[in-house]
Amino acid sequence: MGYAIVVATPVFTHYPLVKECILAGKDTFVEKPLTLRVEEGKEREDVVFVTLYFSKKVLAHIHVSWLDPHKVRKMTIVGSKKMVVFDDMERANKLILYDREVERVNNNYHYNSFGEALSLKFGDIHIPRINSGELLKLECQHF
Repeated sequence: MGYAIVVATPVFTHYPLVKECILAGKDTFVEKPLTLRVEEGKEREDVVFVTLYFSKKVLAHIHVSWLDPHKVRKMTIVGSKKMVVFDDMERANKLILYDREVERVNNNYHYNSFGEALSLKFGDIHIPRINSGELLKLECQHF
């Protein structure tokens, strides 16, 4: 079991406490706002692009920005036979599962374009029911 630090203090103490925790390499959970001062906020990154590499040729691309004019909270997971889209900004259909896959037609044949070598398959779309609860409580339980 790992250890983490939860900062649940008056707002004016958030920034110095959280900064100390992060610099010490600790997993830290703090509710908004992180700081009350613009100068302290400028020390944080505005835009981040990250590529994560996992085993078995799995990778993830992440883009986060508090500065972006579009409020997007969307995650797309692409598998070999299905795709999943989670959109936290949607009220009703937050999670959608798509039966979609791409297969190579024939590896022994020379094609003039990439599209000719692929067979696209589209199937059903499934929207499961999601029971939502008290979000902050769920976030803390997961953390």
